[in-house]
Amino acid sequence: MTPRAFAEVRQTRGLPLIETEDFTATKVKEIASRTMKTYKRLCIINYIKYHKKTLKMALNQPNLVGKIIKNLQYP
Repeated sequence: MTPRAFAEVRQTRGLPLIETEDFTATKVKEIASRTMKTYKRLCIINYIKYHKKTLKMALNQPNLVGKIIKNLQYP
C-alpha cells in the first residue's frame, strides 16, 4: 500500500475511517503507522544499497530528490 493510500483512509484529524470486527480504528492507525515506518526504512536501505542507481536518478531527475526527501520525512 502506498503512502497516498494510507492518507486516503484517514480523516483530517488523523483518525482512520476503517473499522472492522477484527480491528478497531486505533489498531488500523497503529498498523498503518508501523507499515509506513518499515516502508521508509526499506526505501533508505535500497537507496544506499543501490547507490549508483540512486545517484544516476538524482542527476537525471533532480526534481524527484526533493519529493523523495519530503516523503521520507513524513511522520
